[in-house]
Amino acid sequence: MTVSRTMRGSESVTPETRRRVQDAARSIGYVPDRAAGALKAGTGNLVGAIMPNIHNILFAEMLQGLGDGLNSHALALSVGISRRSRAEERRLVGEFLAMRPCGIVLHDTQHLPETRARLQDAGIPIVELGDLPRNPIDMAVSFSNRAAARAVTTHLIGRGYRRIAFVSIPFRSSTSSRLRMAGYRDALRAAGLPFDEDRVIETPGGYPEAEVALDSLWRITPRPDAIFGASDVLAVGMLLAAQRRGISVPRQLAVAGFDDHAVAGAISPRLTSLSIPRYRMGATAADAIVARIRGQSMPAISDLGFELIEGEST
Repeated sequence: MTVSRTMRGSESVTPETRRRVQDAARSIGYVPDRAAGALKAGTGNLVGAIMPNIHNILFAEMLQGLGDGLNSHALALSVGISRRSRAEERRLVGEFLAMRPCGIVLHDTQHLPETRARLQDAGIPIVELGDLPRNPIDMAVSFSNRAAARAVTTHLIGRGYRRIAFVSIPFRSSTSSRLRMAGYRDALRAAGLPFDEDRVIETPGGYPEAEVALDSLWRITPRPDAIFGASDVLAVGMLLAAQRRGISVPRQLAVAGFDDHAVAGAISPRLTSLSIPRYRMGATAADAIVARIRGQSMPAISDLGFELIEGEST
């Protein structure tokens, strides 16, 4: 029983006994059978996380915070990549539930009805990242994309810009992009400014695509006096493309972004951007899962907020 308690990470084992058991386990190459333990207990020590991708620093830092938080409680993290596909998310949820996890984290708040139903019936902690849904499956840890985009657009309006364009990855593939678009429109409406569809561009989120988007916007009459890129990759790509074309930033064109990547502070002029607590979101999600496993109550929604970082680009 002492060995069992040690392998489960029980706090009732003294440090000296824990050391002796772990030394003995290493000496014989013993590895606990987590699958068997999960079958007996109903759940294991695995937490599944489903992300759109991991090449985006936003998701990578969230995973780092989540992994660090879980590791400190002897919980393991397994990651699935949905590629922003609801069908793939549904498949991954099924795969994780078959492993009897002790929690699941999803970076999305919109799901297929059957996915949502399976997660609600799972009886384990579920944390949604990416936004603050009105009706979370279980718990949500994030910030408001709509409020954040409204803040960036309001900043541009406050600086005197009136012909503000909006560039984003395709709305159909991203809940957060649709919400940021809504926040952009909210700010225009509040300021009494017209919404012009010609100033809205959907494009894949890479630097070459950002350059094409800038060229498209620069052909509009009258030209925009500011561009809000719904990600820093798009905003930086357009800022650099503008400089290559001899367009002065911000004298002829202001540029603002979203995410506050490291590159936003490394370029000149420094990019105005929206900073979100990426690492803390992951760490808070881990804390929420651990608290629920221990039988502690947690708020359904944890709003971690955001911060507008004003740079010289606006």
